[in-house]
Amino acid sequence: MRGTVSIVLPAGTQLPVTLSLLVPVQQEIPIELDVEVYIPLVETELAQPFQNLQNLFAPLVNGLNNLPGRWADVPTFTIKTINGEYSGDNNLLRDTEGRQNAWDCSVWNGRECQADELAQ
Repeated sequence: MRGTVSIVLPAGTQLPVTLSLLVPVQQEIPIELDVEVYIPLVETELAQPFQNLQNLFAPLVNGLNNLPGRWADVPTFTIKTINGEYSGDNNLLRDTEGRQNAWDCSVWNGRECQADELAQ
């Protein structure tokens, strides 16, 4: 004879049963973890290629750093540049802190770089 039995016990009822089961698992379960690591670029073989990229883009970074910081200064800057006046704030090639530390994000945002910023 087959049947179904349903027993409802009050919450917290302790049963005098000792249960010990070994359940063999024969299926592999893929596990994917995001693990953050910090490896200084200078300590890798990628240091030289990235240094070459920095040197390649340095003139562009320098020029962008020397552009006027306000729209109101653009007309004067443009006129001086067209007239060949390359001195003071009008010199696109003058060295700036942003050029010297072009790849140091703390120069740009005034704080320490985060690991994710350095990885980008």
